[in-house]
Amino acid sequence: MLLEEHEKEGPVRYHLDAHYNALTTEETKSRLRELGELKAADATREELLELVKSYERTRHLMIWSDHSSIMNHGHILLTANAIYDPAFYFISAELHGKDVQELVEKPRVYIMARCRGHN
Repeated sequence: MLLEEHEKEGPVRYHLDAHYNALTTEETKSRLRELGELKAADATREELLELVKSYERTRHLMIWSDHSSIMNHGHILLTANAIYDPAFYFISAELHGKDVQELVEKPRVYIMARCRGHN
């Protein structure tokens, strides 16, 4: 659901294998430099492509929970949010100044529950 919303809103960087196969070795190294992930400059083209694919296709999530008891009633709140990563999501400049990080990290409540305690 969360990924579908992001795909519809447009900030997800998603490329088919054909896009990656068309990249030159230098373009692949350049992308890894942009991401700060070019560690082995002597790696083969295929190894570099796999690294780029891995970074650009991995989304990171944050799960947060809070629970409390107020006046003999238990409350629990669970949220799941995406963490903005410029490898997976476009940057604002690529989307004409749209605040991508704010869009991606917008909090969403997934479960909120209340139960009555027992004496």
